[in-house]
Amino acid sequence: MKKIDRDTFLRSFKVLSNQSFDLFLGSGASVNSGIPSGGDLVWHFKREILSSKKIINGKKFTDLKIEANKQIIQNYFDQRGDRNIANPYSHYFKECYPDSLVRKEFLSDLVRDKKPSIGFLCLSALVERQKFNVVWTTNFDDLIEKAITALNYKSCQIVSSDNASSVQQFNSDIPTVVKLHGDFRYDPLQNTDEELQELEASLHTRFLESSTQKGLLVVGYSGSDKSVMTTLEKALEKPNAFPKGLIWCIPKGLQPTNELAALLDKAHQQNNRSGFLEIDSFDYFLHEIYKTCELSNTQIDTIASERFEQRQAFRLSQNPSATLPILLNAIKAKSFPKTAFTTKTTLTGVGKWKRLRQAIGSSNIVASFTKNDTLMIFGVEQEIKETLKSHITDDLKIADIPEHIYYHSDSFYLGMLYELVEKALVNDFGLSVYAKGRNIRKFYSSENPLSDSEIADIKNRNRNFNIYQNNVVFEAFEFKIEFVNKELYLLICLNTEPVEVSTSEIFRLITSCPRRPAE
Repeated sequence: MKKIDRDTFLRSFKVLSNQSFDLFLGSGASVNSGIPSGGDLVWHFKREILSSKKIINGKKFTDLKIEANKQIIQNYFDQRGDRNIANPYSHYFKECYPDSLVRKEFLSDLVRDKKPSIGFLCLSALVERQKFNVVWTTNFDDLIEKAITALNYKSCQIVSSDNASSVQQFNSDIPTVVKLHGDFRYDPLQNTDEELQELEASLHTRFLESSTQKGLLVVGYSGSDKSVMTTLEKALEKPNAFPKGLIWCIPKGLQPTNELAALLDKAHQQNNRSGFLEIDSFDYFLHEIYKTCELSNTQIDTIASERFEQRQAFRLSQNPSATLPILLNAIKAKSFPKTAFTTKTTLTGVGKWKRLRQAIGSSNIVASFTKNDTLMIFGVEQEIKETLKSHITDDLKIADIPEHIYYHSDSFYLGMLYELVEKALVNDFGLSVYAKGRNIRKFYSSENPLSDSEIADIKNRNRNFNIYQNNVVFEAFEFKIEFVNKELYLLICLNTEPVEVSTSEIFRLITSCPRRPAE
């Protein structure tokens, strides 16, 4: 299986002439816009089938991401002999909703009024720069054209089976979106095996013509329906098919089907430029292309700083004039990490937390165990790979942080935020930390001990405060992190009482600030 190096592709894409590639998008591109993927919908269909038959209580299976729920559902279909189904999406969609009118209503409700994610906005910016001009898609939604018109007000034309025969030379200077399976607003939608047998003749011809002129970049598409795969195979019968390459993006760690691997091998034999390219997600990959092409857009850059860049080390710089506290000791975060790297690890069993901390050391990395021997990590990708290379067994993938985790007071995510701030205070601001057990973290500047006059003032106000000879006294503080109405606040915990510690460094004050979550 031929793999394309991602960095090499990005460098090449930047210097290739405009419109060297058409883009082909599948349902995976729309997931972060709130539209389920085809694989997710299969589980929905199965649940609805069993719920209507009173085999399960559908209300108890609302979360179909839980493996235990999926296993219970799948057991029924295994017992009835559902094996080796070529297209589960088509098969179970038709079983769940046999009427084509009902299927169209279902999909229309699913995709209506969705907001384009950052990946579509980056696509719009690339269209504006004329790096792309034609987007082929099996999706029914209107996210592509929404992004194109919203970001740069360019006109774009929609081509589908309903109007393909009347549209001439659609591969022109006008951005074109080709809806291979129909548009939910106008067309009959094609979903079942019978409906997906072949592309409408005019679209098929246009696709074959385009395949001899450009490369094709495929993102978010599994190659599950026969109509598109048959057309791709027909295209490869031409000796000059996809002269710039057929680049098929797959999620990291996913193995393509044998049929798809054979298709890409055939393409590579023809042009020596085709293969599989591993990506984190549609959004992240399109943003990588956007950045590589040195594009700039305020809306995109603002979203990216929240979603992608904040996986790196947390920074505490604040502009007091622009940040209004809700309390005198609270600072509202301008942004905070909403994505993280994930990977499998060899660190398991008793003592794994200690071994993880030893591996991380003083680096700018923050990591936590989640489930199934999986790590969630904040940090710079290259530093993570170098620091944890002997402890990770899989590629680094990017995952969104589920919003509901924000509000769990004992969540691993909140614990990671505490560590991010702690590392920033130590590494960026040069503070020292006094740690005692899991819960006590006091921060101070070792270069600024209290003067004799300040210590004398404390003694005048508190007769019980005594300083042992040769001990040094510092002012210290603690902090707390709290989510309020989906906003993150850093609370500087004010100190109230003096305390003496019998070590070479003692702290002037303690605090009643609530402690950080335990592991």
